[in-house]
Amino acid sequence: MANQRALGARRATPSEFARINELLAQASLPPLPSDTSVSNVLVATRDDTVIGAVALEVMARLGLLRSLVVDPEHRRTGVANRLMQAVLSRVNELGLREVYLLTESASAFFEPHGFKPIARDRVPSEIQKTREFREQCPEEAVVMRLDLGSRI
Repeated sequence: MANQRALGARRATPSEFARINELLAQASLPPLPSDTSVSNVLVATRDDTVIGAVALEVMARLGLLRSLVVDPEHRRTGVANRLMQAVLSRVNELGLREVYLLTESASAFFEPHGFKPIARDRVPSEIQKTREFREQCPEEAVVMRLDLGSRI
C-alpha cells in the first residue's frame, strides 16, 4: 500500500514531462501537447518520483483541464484530490471564469469539485478548437464545466 503521509502538488519541471506522458499512456490518455506551458502543469511526487499530474490549458479567461492522472499504485490515497485542489488554486491565480474538461469515466470524481455536465454544442469556440476537444476525446466523452464567473 502507498505511503499515507500528506503530500502536496507543485509545478512540474520540463524534465518531468516524459514521466507525466508515461503515466498518461498507462491510463490510455492523450499526451501533453509539446507546447504545454510548464507553469500550468502540476505534479504530485513521492520520493522524488512523479506519481500524479494535471495540466491546465488556458485561453483568455477560459481553461481546459487536461488529463488528471495518478499512478495506479497511488490511487485512492488522496493524490487526485490534492492535484484538483492545486489546479483549482492555479485557476484562481489566473482569474479564469470557466474551466472545461472531457472525461469518459471520471464524472463522479469531478462533480464534487463543482463541475457539471454541459452539452458539447454549448462549449465556447475557443475550447472546441483545441486538439483535445476536436481529435483526442471521443464524441461520447462527457463535457463538464466549472462556472467561476459569478465569484469574480
